[in-house]
Amino acid sequence: MSALLPSDVLWATADPRRFDGPWLPAEEAVVARSVEKRRREFGCGRHLARSLLSRLGFEVAALPPSSDRRVPWPLEVVGSVSHCEDLCLVAVARRQDWTSVGVDIEPDTPLAADTLPIVTTASEQARFQPSLPAQVWGKAAFVAKEAYYKAQFELTRRFLEFEDVEVHFERPPARAQIVSFQCSSSRAPSLTGRLLRSDGHVWAFSGLPQS
Repeated sequence: MSALLPSDVLWATADPRRFDGPWLPAEEAVVARSVEKRRREFGCGRHLARSLLSRLGFEVAALPPSSDRRVPWPLEVVGSVSHCEDLCLVAVARRQDWTSVGVDIEPDTPLAADTLPIVTTASEQARFQPSLPAQVWGKAAFVAKEAYYKAQFELTRRFLEFEDVEVHFERPPARAQIVSFQCSSSRAPSLTGRLLRSDGHVWAFSGLPQS
């Protein structure tokens, strides 16, 4: 992750399956009726977020979601949270350095064949197939688009579908190699990012640095 993320973006990871507190009442109430898996993922993400904010000098009591389900970061901070079954990933940066950031993480397993047409466009599938199995490219596209979506939402507050976004990788996303990508959409700004397939996961970062 240190190689994937810019040096002025702080990050932390943890296994949500092992999270068992501490809980803050305002956060615990949000997932009080959720299944245990959801409770642990939510609690782990908030715990990591507070630890990173503390490193930036902010002491935040609780981070219940806002009306649009975003993490209520301090005004001086931008951040992003992602989790899969065995890992939670949080990244934060000072707003003076970044206008927005987005991260995503998923297991490095092939995308289901029936999901591929939902996640990728026809032109993406035509580009993906020659170099790697479509489902492998499809998972990389999924993760890249999710990171892009989170970063662009900070800028536009627009909800996008997978078909609204076109991703271009600089080269096939082989394991243990960082690959740059660009996501474009007719409904949101184009943003660049980086993707890594490593340790059984696909990791992606996208964002817009301050000019």
